[in-house]
Amino acid sequence: MPTAATFLEWKRVVITITASASGRGDQCAMWLHACSARGAVPEDFSLVPPQWRSIDAKLAIAIRSVLQGDLQVRVGTMLDVALAIGRLLSGRATLCAVFREFKPSGRDFKADALQDVYDL
Repeated sequence: MPTAATFLEWKRVVITITASASGRGDQCAMWLHACSARGAVPEDFSLVPPQWRSIDAKLAIAIRSVLQGDLQVRVGTMLDVALAIGRLLSGRATLCAVFREFKPSGRDFKADALQDVYDL
């Protein structure tokens, strides 16, 4: 599991490995990028298009296998809710939950100064 200091590198590694494993490169990178879009929440990714189901399931397993602490509990609860209605928690929903965990809190209040620095 990444720390605040290692999160950006962890994110790069997850996206590049997943895109490579998918066989869809840039298309997969864009598909994963939606998880880090401003305002994205895990619930946005509950439905997985058929062409992404295999890589999405593998992503979910890979991320859940490294989760620890409070985030592991929250994702476990999200999985329990999904299982209660006969669904699985998607890989992108899990990834979005991790991204939200490491999102600077100032961005929650529409403070764009930090985003401007990220956009450089």
